[in-house]
Amino acid sequence: PAVIQVRNLTFSYDDVAVLQDISVDLAFGQSVAILGPNGSGKSTFLRCLNGLLQPDGGDVLVDGLSTANAALVADIRRRVGLLFQNPDEQIVSALVDSDIAFGLENLGYPHEEIVSRVDEALVRFQLQTHRNRSTHALSGGERQRLALAGVWAMRPRFLLLDEPTALLDPKAGLESLDLLFALPGDGVTPVIVTHEADAAARADRVIVLREGRIVEDGPSGAVLSNASRLTL
Repeated sequence: PAVIQVRNLTFSYDDVAVLQDISVDLAFGQSVAILGPNGSGKSTFLRCLNGLLQPDGGDVLVDGLSTANAALVADIRRRVGLLFQNPDEQIVSALVDSDIAFGLENLGYPHEEIVSRVDEALVRFQLQTHRNRSTHALSGGERQRLALAGVWAMRPRFLLLDEPTALLDPKAGLESLDLLFALPGDGVTPVIVTHEADAAARADRVIVLREGRIVEDGPSGAVLSNASRLTL
């Protein structure tokens, strides 16, 4: 089974330690929520998992492939997708169907495969009536579904999400979480950074970071019942 292995990970910005000696395994099929106060290193940790950031020390291995090896990063990112907090950072095309196709085209998939995957993604993320619409005409929730559809179409084994509901209204946020926590049924394992205990409770596992270190890690029910350690 696919796995992300983190070994003695450290990371600093301008000599300020953000992550300190983190070792953890993330297993395929087990949804994970990452909690912690602002400045605890959550977003930085997420970006190290697919090689977007390179650690100062330690290793991150995806199915045994090191993110430190530049020749392997493209393969790693096929396995580990990343969705930023603001979907507009990942929407690059003028039309909805073209945007979903963009990543697949970059990876060199055959045209017939691209058409098939775009069609599947439009249905999966309730965008089929928007196929030929301008991406700028979509609502915030629709734009997030579009960004998610584009990553999902590339069939990553893991999908990293940084505060995916932060910019959405409550209704769109709940709809988004429903989609995200249904992803394991598609063979995609979500790893979600969030500030919200209610969202984290839907994950199989919760990891709590504080000052760049893991202070809690376990089944969501057990971790979230230990309120004294959370302080979000």
